[in-house]
Amino acid sequence: CEEGLECISPQRIEGASGICQKLEDDSESDSDDNSTQPTVVGEGEKCQMAMSPEYQVHCEEGLECVTPRGRMAADGVCQKPEDKPKLPVVVGEGQKCQMTVPPPYQVHCQEGLECISPQNIEGASGICQKLEDDSESDSDDNSTQPMVVGEGEKCQVTVSLEYQVLCEEGLGCITPPNLKGASGVCQKPEDKSVLPTVAVGKGERCQMTVAPQYQVHCVEGFVCVSPPHLIGASGICQEPEHKSTQPVVVGEGQECQITVAPQYQVHCEEGLVCVSPPHLIGASGICQEPEHKSTQPAMVGEGQECQITVAPQYQVHCEEGLVCLMPPNLRGAPGICQKSEVKTKQPAVVGEGEKCQMTMSPECQVHCEEGLECVTPRRRMDDDDDDDDDNDDHDDRDDDDDDDDDD
Repeated sequence: CEEGLECISPQRIEGASGICQKLEDDSESDSDDNSTQPTVVGEGEKCQMAMSPEYQVHCEEGLECVTPRGRMAADGVCQKPEDKPKLPVVVGEGQKCQMTVPPPYQVHCQEGLECISPQNIEGASGICQKLEDDSESDSDDNSTQPMVVGEGEKCQVTVSLEYQVLCEEGLGCITPPNLKGASGVCQKPEDKSVLPTVAVGKGERCQMTVAPQYQVHCVEGFVCVSPPHLIGASGICQEPEHKSTQPVVVGEGQECQITVAPQYQVHCEEGLVCVSPPHLIGASGICQEPEHKSTQPAMVGEGQECQITVAPQYQVHCEEGLVCLMPPNLRGAPGICQKSEVKTKQPAVVGEGEKCQMTMSPECQVHCEEGLECVTPRRRMDDDDDDDDDNDDHDDRDDDDDDDDDD
């Protein structure tokens, strides 16, 4: 409404339109009085708490306004907190019924009556009526044969069969494109519905995901590009990108990506490789020159750290004349480059019942005497370490017992 006017709508019709009216002094004073002191009603009377203060209807003290669940801003009934009906109310012929709300708030008709509600108002309440023989036969006929109307008349094909209104043969029910479930008008199908009615140029909005009669195509030579993550969204007419057939190529130090679909890949120039983090599968990388050292392992000198139990491109070998000595109890651990001793050429040999080791580097191996074999338990290394700790503790206890015997 214009400035100085107010939209006055019926209080008992939710969501209804109103009339722009000029508020007079008396009405303003009344509204002020109502806003400060809302109407108060008693048990069983209609209440309304979701309107603006001047239109609210409160319950008396000790009562609460109980509204149907799922119907926002609906009128309620003043009830005692513990008097909520557990069973639906049953009313007689000509009285108002309601079957589209949760069971505690439903109002049923008596036996032999039916709740008749308006066909075009979903969820509306109805009136209890007695079905006559004619109405029953009509309803049976309607259920099997929906109503058929002619050109220019209102049609409805998105409701249940008994309420559908179809168009005569040769007509189509044309509904607004942006109102799902709305009723339409019976019209003759136009030839333009076969082909898109509109073709727009570069930079204009296009729409390809609706019914053919509402599609908006691009003119020849352009394609409709819509957001990839918004299914059914409209797009913009753009020139086709020829680069989609050939991936983008970038130079050294620039970001590359080769784990996505071909049209989104970014390759490196010839002679460069895309190096991505080893622990991030599918991540983008950086274009770098291939490391030639990966073909020949790094060489270090005496006393430096070596590593020969990893992949070849990451191995670090010792210089000639040195050997990589690793801790005997840490499999795969790096070692230290040391001069090879003569005794390393011949591994240690032990007898029956003594500890042997065949899985280390040759200079650290402990072999069994001829006729014996090295039997290892099928357990994890952690268990072996725990056994070694237990054996050490046992040896310590034996030493303590020997000291006690000497004393």
